[in-house]
Amino acid sequence: MQKRVLAGVAAAAAIAVPVTVAVAAAKPAEAPAAHPLRKLSTPSASAQAARPHTPLTPSPTPSSPAAARPIRSSVRSKPTPKRPTHPRATTPATFDHINWSGYTWNVRGTGGNPSSPGPNYWDNTSNTISVLPNGDLQMRIWYDGHHWRTGELDNWNALGYGTYKWVVDSDMSHQDLNTVLGLFTFDGGGSAPFAENDIEFSRWGNPSYAAAAFTVQPGGSGQQGYVQDVPATAPYTCSFTWLPGKISFRMTDAKDNVLGSYTSTTGVQAPGNAVPIINFWLFGSAPHTGSTQTVDIHSFSFSPDR
Repeated sequence: MQKRVLAGVAAAAAIAVPVTVAVAAAKPAEAPAAHPLRKLSTPSASAQAARPHTPLTPSPTPSSPAAARPIRSSVRSKPTPKRPTHPRATTPATFDHINWSGYTWNVRGTGGNPSSPGPNYWDNTSNTISVLPNGDLQMRIWYDGHHWRTGELDNWNALGYGTYKWVVDSDMSHQDLNTVLGLFTFDGGGSAPFAENDIEFSRWGNPSYAAAAFTVQPGGSGQQGYVQDVPATAPYTCSFTWLPGKISFRMTDAKDNVLGSYTSTTGVQAPGNAVPIINFWLFGSAPHTGSTQTVDIHSFSFSPDR
């Protein structure tokens, strides 16, 4: 469930420190032409940083009713701080947008100011967001000596009804317990504010929780489906088909095994100005392992409803 606000979750004062050296970011590839779909106005950095997010009270995992997804308003304990051993010495490139997978994407950056969900310190540099030589989008969570940095891309285009598809190249079977990979659509100004359609990889800090979830959030009251475990058979194709009054989610692996599916006909919003978004962030103040986290996404594609 991508609930852009982790309401009441206080960012811990003490911060864990990475024990691994983050690999230097690849230089963003030469920018292709922006996708010909209707272009939205680019939100300002301040608007992105302040974008609200309505919390969601989760449903229990079907295979483990007692292992309910965490209430976002719960207070998290502070991790034990560690001394940084390998500070980053390179000067990264900074940008407000990139071209990737045939689309133009805003790169969210909040500087030294944390913002929801999380809150997190969203970073718009090549230390966090880069396009690899093979065309994959790489996103990182890393420690800059003061804060853990996280990343988000917001598509410029509202795409409407149709099928939204992301292909994740990284093995998600042993994802860090405190990280969240969100693949979703979001409309902050629709008839039901902050409505989302989410595919999220996360165990929300608890190994007994489901590894991934499908969520419909009409203004904060969500319906959910779950993927209890994700096998080590990447890449994973994650998609939803959004039609009037109906949305259907699906996740498959490299062997075309269906890992999970879910259909909702309740609370499904019209697309309005909803745009596709990808983010990689922390639930809590630091990764559970205390080390840099990386995820590679092969592609994003959209097929309009005919």
